[in-house]
Amino acid sequence: MAKSRGDFQNWEGRYGRGQFVRLSKDMLISVAWYNLTAHAKVLYLAVKTKYKGEVYGDKFTYTYKEALEKLRFNNVTFKNAKDCLIKNGFIEVVENNRHLKKKNVYKFSAEWIKAGFLTQRTHQLE
Repeated sequence: MAKSRGDFQNWEGRYGRGQFVRLSKDMLISVAWYNLTAHAKVLYLAVKTKYKGEVYGDKFTYTYKEALEKLRFNNVTFKNAKDCLIKNGFIEVVENNRHLKKKNVYKFSAEWIKAGFLTQRTHQLE
């Protein structure tokens, strides 16, 4: 039986049409992505994995407690990774609820596009 174009390869997951995290090629060759730390990239993937666009729009929450449980990040690692994502234009703070003892609310951002792109051949700016 032939696979349809939408089916995953067996090394991509357990199910032929399982869920996935969407990362564009443009994002992966962007200067902003290149400037992210390894922890920031892991946090971004975790946020995208949790993200349910049809429910929340472009907004999401992700707490230190989640980062500790799921990623084994300590408080400093989580803060630095989150700040790196903000600085490089991947997320923005919508609600800073630190003093209200509520979850902060973030949203995905396209500001990373403004940093430009690397050429695939040389990893230099286009």
